[in-house]
Amino acid sequence: MTRFELHEDYRTATNEALQVLELNRNDIDTATNYHELFNRLTPAKKRLALAAVEAYKMYSYRERKEQIFCSKDIFETMKPCLSDLSVEECWVILLNQASRMIKKIRISIGGISGTAVDVRVILKEALTASASAFALIHNHPSGSLRPSREDDRLTKQVQQASEIMNIRFIDHLIFTNDNFYSYNDEGRL
Repeated sequence: MTRFELHEDYRTATNEALQVLELNRNDIDTATNYHELFNRLTPAKKRLALAAVEAYKMYSYRERKEQIFCSKDIFETMKPCLSDLSVEECWVILLNQASRMIKKIRISIGGISGTAVDVRVILKEALTASASAFALIHNHPSGSLRPSREDDRLTKQVQQASEIMNIRFIDHLIFTNDNFYSYNDEGRL
C-alpha cells in the first residue's frame, strides 16, 4: 500500500489531477516515458508538477529512519532522492556518534555515465557538520550494479582520507531504482 492509497482524495482525483495539469488520458497512453509526458506541460504546469513531486519526496524523507545501521537503511533513506534520475548524482549521508543522521548532501551532479566527486568536498562537509561517520551514495542510471574502476578508485581515496581525519566511512552504495551494491556488504571496506 502506498501513501497515496492512504489518502482517498489523491486516489480518486486522478482525472481532476490530469485536468489541473491540462493533460488527458490520451496524453498518458501515448507518452513513451515520463520525460515525454512532462515536456507536454506548459512551463507553469511543469513548476506545479515538480513542486508536488518535491513535496512528496520531502515528506517521504521525513518519515525515514533517523538512525542508519546497515546498507538497507541507507538505500531506503536515499530512495526518494535517487529514484528515476537520468544522470548520475553523488550524495553523502552524515551521521553523529549514535548513527543518527545529521543531514544528507548532494556532492555532485554529472552526466549519464559519471559524475566528478572531490574527496575534499566530502570531508569538508563532514567536518563542518561535526560528523562522526558518513556514507557515500551514487546512482547508476544504466541500472548496472557493477562498480566501475572509477567507483573503486573513489572508494579507496575516500577511505584513506577518512582514516586520516578519523571519521568513519561506513559504506559506499551504488544505487539503482530497485536495488543497490554495498562495498561494505561485499567486504570491500
